[in-house]
Amino acid sequence: MMIPMFVSLMVIGWSPGAKNTEGNQHYRNGRYDEALASYQTARDDEPDNPALHYNMGNALYRKQQYAEAAAAYRQAIRGADSLSARAYYNLGNSLYRAGQGDQAVEAYKRGLRITPGDVDMKYNLEFVQRQLQQQNQQQQNKPDDPKDDPKGEKNQEKPQDTSQDHSEDKNKPEEKKQNRPRKGELNKEEAERLLNALNQQEQEDRKDKRRQNAAQQQDPDRDW
Repeated sequence: MMIPMFVSLMVIGWSPGAKNTEGNQHYRNGRYDEALASYQTARDDEPDNPALHYNMGNALYRKQQYAEAAAAYRQAIRGADSLSARAYYNLGNSLYRAGQGDQAVEAYKRGLRITPGDVDMKYNLEFVQRQLQQQNQQQQNKPDDPKDDPKGEKNQEKPQDTSQDHSEDKNKPEEKKQNRPRKGELNKEEAERLLNALNQQEQEDRKDKRRQNAAQQQDPDRDW
């Protein structure tokens, strides 16, 4: 599902070095693995160059490696205000994608201190704040279940096949319940006893009826 957030992933071209230029060409052509390799080589020559870290962050973001992208953007915020603001902006996006909404909010706020008029950053800040508020409301409305793992994160580490096996096991008791007599129902032995009793009663009723018919067929007493 596409998330309606503004993203700024333009690479910086004013960093010196042939490898940075090469990386930008790869990046613009969608070859993000090659771009990242070029940026990393350039960074080895200039480890303190914020623009190279910014470009690395953009390539990592495109590769959906959001935690690594956030680490690169943190190195880029040491640059000039114009670069630092863009780094905070993309840092917020990366943190949000990595599931760290609270830290994303803080990154947007710091970026807005540098560029208060950035409407895109304001939009992303408000968007993430709304998402966090909705998540908090959903957690508050969720009924307490002692079976839930309070940490939550460990559940995500379990393989999917294991979860499917557990769900199948949950259905087994329900199937067994269907074979058990419900309240008001008879089991097999009780039903047989009741049926025998009804048959016996029916036979007795038939005998009584035959005796009554025989008595009615006898001639009545006559007056002489």
